[in-house]
Amino acid sequence: MQNAGVTAHVAERTIKGKPWILRVGKKVILWVPSMTWLVGVYWLIGFLGVFTHQEIYQFGNQTAILISDMIYLMMSLLILVDIMKVSVPGIDNTWEAQMLNYVSMVMVVFFVLSFTTEQFKVFASPQFAIMTVVNFLAAFVAVKVNARTLKRTIDGRGASSDGDSNE
Repeated sequence: MQNAGVTAHVAERTIKGKPWILRVGKKVILWVPSMTWLVGVYWLIGFLGVFTHQEIYQFGNQTAILISDMIYLMMSLLILVDIMKVSVPGIDNTWEAQMLNYVSMVMVVFFVLSFTTEQFKVFASPQFAIMTVVNFLAAFVAVKVNARTLKRTIDGRGASSDGDSNE
């Protein structure tokens, strides 16, 4: 009977069974992975011709914060938010975890196209390659976290934290 309540809650959150469209109160939100927005910001920075190793702020004589450092910081925070989204117990967030994988695949395609066409030249950088690898790792972690919380929900344990890491 516990699964019936979970299913009703998921049906209440989504619209017509589409998990990427969420209903929060009376508002309807289209959910896309956060890295999608960061890839857009990265493209915009490259399109505007901003050098990613440009200093934003300097501490003393030797330490400085670069634009690329801020991109990495935003990336890590956004990835943590996405992983927290798929770790909600009692809700099947498999679609969201798979969307993170799809964004990683699109990032690989952009990186490969950057060496073949002029339109994608913005993505031909080591920073974007690092972002792609980190996003793949985060997508893998999100799938594992979602599977664990879903297994705990199905087993009827909910969000237990009894330390059993070898399930």
